[in-house]
Amino acid sequence: MRDRDTGRTALRAARARRWVLRKHHLLADADADAGGGGGGGGGGGERVLRIAADLVGLHATDPQTPYLSLLARIRDFTAERLDRELYETHAIGRVPAMRNTLFLEPRSLLRTVFAATGPTGVRSSWRFFAGRLTMNEYKAAAPRIVEALRGRGLTVRELRAELHLDCDVSAVVKLLCDGAVLIRARPPAGPRSGQYAYALTTEWLPGLDLADPGDEAQALTDLIRAYVRSYGPVSEADIAWWTGAPTRAVRAALNRLGDELANVAVEAADTEQLMVRADLDALLTAEDINSGGLALLPALDPYTQGYRARGRYLDAAHAPFVVDRKGNVTSTIVLDGRVVGVWDLAQHPAPELRVHLLEPIDDAQRLRLRSLGEHTAAFLLGEPPAIIEYRAMIPLTQRAGWVRSPLEGASHPRSLESRNAHP
Repeated sequence: MRDRDTGRTALRAARARRWVLRKHHLLADADADAGGGGGGGGGGGERVLRIAADLVGLHATDPQTPYLSLLARIRDFTAERLDRELYETHAIGRVPAMRNTLFLEPRSLLRTVFAATGPTGVRSSWRFFAGRLTMNEYKAAAPRIVEALRGRGLTVRELRAELHLDCDVSAVVKLLCDGAVLIRARPPAGPRSGQYAYALTTEWLPGLDLADPGDEAQALTDLIRAYVRSYGPVSEADIAWWTGAPTRAVRAALNRLGDELANVAVEAADTEQLMVRADLDALLTAEDINSGGLALLPALDPYTQGYRARGRYLDAAHAPFVVDRKGNVTSTIVLDGRVVGVWDLAQHPAPELRVHLLEPIDDAQRLRLRSLGEHTAAFLLGEPPAIIEYRAMIPLTQRAGWVRSPLEGASHPRSLESRNAHP
């Protein structure tokens, strides 16, 4: 419908949110070939690739995140499916991308992502390494590292031991990755380890020239188009935050996109939102979109981490328990697209899936939560856990740094089956 005062298309918040859930393969009735919302069976690597492309990449700063993001969207997902695309077919690459953080990107997006974000990432890394690495040290070490990696992969520790370089080897390797000379390859300690081996990008991704991927401004325009298509409705501030690009560059890209985008007024949103015009037309003519159901999403999942403003899916009173001081979203319990709780998994002294509900859920949803918890724990640990609900937790905003276990120090535990989530 049209807003009489502004002339913009007005959207109800729930309908806009469910449209994004559909795009993110999180609807309870999502298409079977993508396994969305935990439904559907069959398929293989093509489902992994489709989801990675539809989300414009899977956040991978925490190496466990992409596995759990896919598990939330593909009921019968196995880690081997992603490992095959990463380490055997090389159809997906682990690369520095938006905001100079790690993403898993399908080959179809790698050139665009590198051209749009690479120069900003290199500048960011040089600022970060100021005082630790000089340009002369980099120029002396980089060619030796490249030569040492021809035809093989080595870790930073192995490079140090072999080359005896008198500089910060990890900084040189990071900058070579930022410049697409090197790429993170298979971790020797296992797929969910963050200690990577490194390989030459030209050998790991033959036929794909990422060192000279093309025009930065045009690539940023293409990247923003893909982001708005997958995450819209979004604001200009959301776009700038997600891409890490300067506001001026974002506005120039939006001007280039012109009539491809449409302005929308989303219920309860403070600022104007944007959607791809073809998507808006499809949304306005679509039949009612079913509920997103219940999902366990990992920390930094694209659905929760993809926006600067989180009000679309998170009550402001709950934000300190879900978003840390740097804007990172922890592992969440999501019901119909809205965050209703937090979860994590402890392994010692015995497997325990912990939950903290921020909003009450009904008996059927509690049973679904238990089923999802058992499924997630079996994927991670291979054994069933105790599932414990905690009635109080320490806000993330009161804790320093990245919080790997949001429910560490939580209090008043009880069985999940207990009722009255808010005493």
